[in-house]
Order: sequence, then structure tokens, then C-alpha cells
Amino acid sequence: MPMNNLEAALRYTRSGLSIIPVGRNKRPVIAWEPYQRTIADEKTIRAWFEKEANNLAVVTGLVSGGLVAIDFDEASFFERWQSEIEELPDSLVIQRSGRGFHIFFSCPQPGQNQKLAFLADESEKGGRRVAIETRAEGGYILIEPSIHASGKPYEVIQGDLTKIPSIEQQQAEHLLRAARLLDQSPTRPKQVTSASMSAARQPYASGKVSANVIEVFNASSKIEDILSRNGYIIQQDKAIRPSGEHFSVNIRENRSFHFNSNDPLSNEHWRSAFDAFCILEQGGDVKQAVKAAAEQLGMAYQTKEKVLENSREDLPTIQTNSRFLRQVTADALAALYQSNQPPSFFVRSGEMVRVKWDEQHHPKIEPVTDIALRGRLDRVANFVVQRTYKKTTYEEPHIPPIEVVKDILAMEKWDFPALTGIIECPTLRPDGTIISIPGYDPATHLFYCPAQNFFFPSFPENPTREEILKAVDTLSEPLADFPFVDDGSRTNALGMILTPLVRPVIQGQVPLALIDAPQAGTGKSLLQSILGLLANGREPAVITAPKSAEEWRKKLTSALVGGESIIAIDNLTGVLDSGELASVLTTPVWADRALGKNEILQLPQRATWLANGNNIRLGGDLPRRCYWIRLDAKHSKPWQRSGFRHQDLLGWVLENRGTLIAAALTLARGWFAAGCPESSSPQIGGFSGWVKTINGILSYAGIGGFLGNLETMYRNADDENPQWEAFLLGLHDYFGKETVTVSTIMESILKERYLIDLIPDSLEDLCDDAGRVRANFKKRLGKAFTQRQGTRFGDSQVYIEKCADDSHLKVARWRFHCGICGVCGM
Repeated sequence: MPMNNLEAALRYTRSGLSIIPVGRNKRPVIAWEPYQRTIADEKTIRAWFEKEANNLAVVTGLVSGGLVAIDFDEASFFERWQSEIEELPDSLVIQRSGRGFHIFFSCPQPGQNQKLAFLADESEKGGRRVAIETRAEGGYILIEPSIHASGKPYEVIQGDLTKIPSIEQQQAEHLLRAARLLDQSPTRPKQVTSASMSAARQPYASGKVSANVIEVFNASSKIEDILSRNGYIIQQDKAIRPSGEHFSVNIRENRSFHFNSNDPLSNEHWRSAFDAFCILEQGGDVKQAVKAAAEQLGMAYQTKEKVLENSREDLPTIQTNSRFLRQVTADALAALYQSNQPPSFFVRSGEMVRVKWDEQHHPKIEPVTDIALRGRLDRVANFVVQRTYKKTTYEEPHIPPIEVVKDILAMEKWDFPALTGIIECPTLRPDGTIISIPGYDPATHLFYCPAQNFFFPSFPENPTREEILKAVDTLSEPLADFPFVDDGSRTNALGMILTPLVRPVIQGQVPLALIDAPQAGTGKSLLQSILGLLANGREPAVITAPKSAEEWRKKLTSALVGGESIIAIDNLTGVLDSGELASVLTTPVWADRALGKNEILQLPQRATWLANGNNIRLGGDLPRRCYWIRLDAKHSKPWQRSGFRHQDLLGWVLENRGTLIAAALTLARGWFAAGCPESSSPQIGGFSGWVKTINGILSYAGIGGFLGNLETMYRNADDENPQWEAFLLGLHDYFGKETVTVSTIMESILKERYLIDLIPDSLEDLCDDAGRVRANFKKRLGKAFTQRQGTRFGDSQVYIEKCADDSHLKVARWRFHCGICGVCGM
């Protein structure tokens, strides 16, 4: 029995779909942006549909469980699509629209809305119209029992919209690829942007009239000839790419479609003859390709600059005068939300932020200033002032009012998507799927910004044992010439490389990697650089160890504000002992005062940390928050070594970056495909999620020894704890079970020379340069005892206990205990 709109909306909502009301013009009758992130409650649904005869639309994308809808505007395209995929899965939901069909399914990565195929139509702007498109993240589509503008009802003819099937990502890509093959209208010359240097430059032949070089080239050249002379094997309407073994190219109407991601022409769109000529023979340089094509065609050539003005007709108009501030602000926010697809404005730590690129295309996160927001508003809406002259009302352009800008920035919250950080290489989501599409990833709140010209090869989703072993060899290649002192250091180096590549999978925080060596020139900075090149395509962000706690906070906050994914502490000297660094390593959110402002920032802390130095020594809480990678070339001048496998190692890593990342993700995918088995290993307290993930991946790949050198690191790098153990044991031997004051301890230290020699380095020297006992030493010693009371040190388990204060002098009294004398009683 047919349902009314309210019953249908409630039923869909209860099944996990985000439903919104739309009018007969297919436009939402409410501000629908919030419902791209949350599902309306029953009370809201009733308010929308109980009294109003609104149509129903489902919001596609992650909010509705990864929902994707393929919209066929023409029935003939739907029929041809069915024949392309050969067998339509019975579980897909099919809905008949006014003159076409809708296909519904869910998948892990719905992606953004896409136009898949066009139909030539000279009556349309650009000479073509969309025939097939998707509705995914940021989209919506009308559903049964809505009424189409033609008067026909939307009708589900297969399946049930409350039981939309979930399919594998590869199946989803197959369905979309089949739709792209139906494209009947090749891209216009100005739309050939895959290799284009600038959308504002159009190549023309000489003269004001002159034919377009690209159009003439496409009309007079056969794509089969271009492919054939570049190593493709042509057989009728198919081709095999160079070094390929199977057909991976379709050829139709002097265009080619390339399926294999290793094919330089692969980009999920049809390629014209000029595309192939430009990319295969001219290095992707459009200007050079047009010049070469013009010479080949015998056409005179010059470049005409076109200034492309943004069309403002499709932007919303916002009147700024004779209205309340809240009204103008609401319209301005709606324009910002509507234009934020794909997302470019975000919320991070309670601030409105954006991703900005420098001149080398390196991204960073920066707060949105009032100037930046004002410029953005002017580009997403037409702000006007309404005037009246002699009974005639007209509108004048107006700059977005600064009051509106400040009102938006002062709001308690915004509905922009949350941003955790930036990644610059493909990585894994917590469910094991891959982030490989540039832009914002709603599942992880990460923004993927690959380096220019970065090529990421395909890799197995369910790798075999042979593929895993091959990946181990590939990932180990850049480490081959490093002089690791033991297997634990080599395995820890692999774990360090894996860490930023699988960071979203790791629950909790990651410890500090110590890259250590006995002397300079051993390769510490080189190993650090390899990690940065793999993860980000460039050297990691580097800071030096400051002296004061205040400077530590400033440097840590500055690094995290910019969204750095790798932070390196370079060239350590002395003892690394910082409570601020120890704190940032274990906290998911770093709170500190904004530089130059009286406000507290709360920054997500998902960075990978490392430090390098010669014979690194640790103090405070840092030893239990680190792992060790020790190098030793056993050479007095290690920088003079030769005979390396790769003389320019960093250049080789950068050239093979995609292959190395694919090898790392192959290991991770193998572990996921096996059900994430756990393996035993030494533990670092507070970092169990990191140990479980990295050790699990390495162990499943057959690589052992992870964290096997922890105890050696504690002995070699931890200066403070052994010194305090020796000092307290000396006091224990001297005083036995007696309870003593700090004054008594001071007298004994001054009397017994061997006790002076046991004073830890973390305490200031007992005497100044003139040989006088420092006036504040007794006070510092009392504070040091208070900070360490109850703390056990070393194998002796020695510790200091604070007893009842002296009732007469009102001073603290102390007693020393150990676990080896047989008297104290631990």
C-alpha cells in the first residue's frame, strides 16, 4: 500500500538515511547543510512533512552510510550501461525517475559528486549536457514517493530503499567506470586540463579568426597511430599498454579510455588524440604540444591570453542594508556552507581554518583571518545595497560588511567539517581502506595533499605471502647501507618509517624515535630525511632543543599549529630533559596559549616525533617515552665512507617514493587482511596502540626484533635514574633505617667526600666556582626529594620515603629504603 510522504520519511530515517524536504523545483526548502553531517530527529521530520506537501530527498554520502546514487537522465543510457557491466547485481536498488533511472548502493568511499557521461546538445551551453552523474558526498536526490516536475511519481522498481546494499569499493568503481565509457561528447579544447598548465591560457593559430589548433589536430589525427608509435599494441577497438599483459584500453570514436593506474593516460576520462600526443610525446606541456601540433599541421602559431572573468550570475544575492545583522550573517554563512564543496574551510581546535600552500606546493593549516574571510565571502555571494531613486528601486554592488565578517568569526561554532591534520601520501583509515583521493577525507578528518607529479602505483588489497616478502625487500632497500648496531635498531627503523604511513590506524599516541650514534657523519640526519621524504615528499620540520620550559612550549605549539605530521628535534647536545616534550608525546590534544594572544589553543596531536644526536642522554620521564635506533659505522671519519648501493640515496628515495609507500601499505594491508593478529613484544607504557599496530604489521611480514633493544637504551641513554639510584643507595648505606632531615643530609655530604661525587647531574653543583657551598642547594635538594618520593630506581628498587614532620622544628624527615639489603622490608 503506498505510503504518504510523512510515513515514508520516518521509515527512511529509522533505517539510517538522512532525509530532507524539497520543493517541486528540486530545491531544499530548508537550510540542508547540517543534514550532510547528522540525521534529523523524528520531531523535525514531522514538522517538515506533517502539514506541508514537500517532496523527499535523501542526502547521499557518509551521513547515509556511504550512499551513492547514479542518476541516468536518459533511459537509453541506462540500458547501454546494463550491457556494459554485463550483469547487474540483483541487490542494487533501482528507482524510475521522470525520464530516467536512479541506481542506489553504499560503499566505503563514496567520494564527491561526479559527472560521468555527456550527450552532445548544441542547445546547451558548451554544446553538451550531462547524461549520467553521481550523487555522493555533498549531494542529495529525490526518492519515492516524491513527484517529478513532469508529474510522474518516483517509483522503486527493484529492491528497497530501507535496505540499500553495501558493495566493495572495487565493485563501485566498476559500476562508475562502465558509466564513463558511455560518454558521447568529447571534452572541448578548453576542458583538456589533465595536462594543462593554466585554465586561463588558450592556444590559437595566428590571426583574430584562426582555427583552434587542438580541434584541427583531433580532427586530422588518429589516436591509434599515436598510441601505436608509443608502444601500445592495438587490436581493433582495444589496446595493451606498454609492458602490460592484458587489454586495459578501450578505443571508440577517435578517443581512448585507459583503465590501468600505471598507464600515463589513466585518469578515468576519455582521452583525445591531442591528450595522447601532449602527454606521451610532449611531457604534458600543453603550450609546447600546441606549438608542435601547429608546426606539424602547417599552421602559424601564437598564444592569445584570455582573461576569464568569474560569472556572478549563479551566486546568491545578499542585501546588506535595511536588515538585521543576524539576517545578513545567516545568509552569508549559508553561502559559505553551500560553496564549501569540496571543503576548503574547516574547524580545528575551535578555530575556523583553511589549508594554504606555499610557493613549493607545501601545505599548512592556518587560521582564517578577517581579511581572508571577507575575500571568501565576496567570491561566494553577491553583496548588494538596495537603493531607491525617483520611485525606482535598484541594487548596487557592495563589499561584504566588516561587521558581518566579525560576527561570523565571533560565533560559538560553525558547521564546517572538522580537520585533524594534513597528510601528503596515501595512508590507511582505521578500517584498513586506503585514502588515495586528494582532498578532504570525512572518515578520518584528514586533508590529503599529494606532492605535484606524485605517482602512486596500484598494490594488492589482499597480498599473498610472496607479495608481502617482495614488499619487505622493497621497503628495506633504502636502509641497506645504514650501520645499525643490532637487529632491534634496524627493525625499529622500519617501524619508524611505517608510523606516519599508518598513523590513522594507530589508537593513541606514538613515542619519540631516538636516532643515535657515537659521532657525527654516521647517517642520523640522512635516516631522518628518508622518513620525511616518504611521508611528505620533503625534509621533515626541524626544531632544536631549547633551554627553558617556556621556549619548549612555544616551539611545540608552533609546530602543531601548522599541522606538521613529522617533527624532528635535530642535533641534540647535553641531556634531553623536558617535561613539556614528555607531556606532548602522551596527549591527544595539546593545550597552550596562542602566541601573542590571551587565549588557549587546543591542538590535535597526531604527529610522528623523532630526535637525533650523538650518544643521546635522557632525563625526567623521557626514557619511558622513547625507542632507540642506534648507528655505528666503526670508523673515525664515517662521512668519508664509500661504496654505497645508492650514491644519491635521497634522490633515489624521492624518485621511487610511490613504490616504497605502496610496499609499506602492502605490509599493512596484509596484516589487516589476516584479521590484525597480535604478536608479543616489549611494551612501552602509554603507547600500547602503537606497539600493537607496528609490531603486528612487522611480525606478520616475518620481521622480528621490534623494540628488542629497549633495556639497552635504558642503560645507555638514561643518565638520571642510574645516578639517583647510586645517590640514594649511598645515603641508605650511610644512614641505614634512620629518619633524617635535609640539614642532616647536607652535613653528612659535606663531611663525606664520596657522597659529593654521587650527587646527580640534575641537581646544581654543590659548590660555586669559588669553592663555596651554594646557598640554595639545600632547598633544591629538598624539592628534588619531594618530587621523587616513592619512586623506585634501578634493580635495587631503592626509594626515598617522607616520614612525619619533626614536631618541634616543623621540617620534613626522610628515610631511605632498598630491596637488596634484606633489612628495609620493601
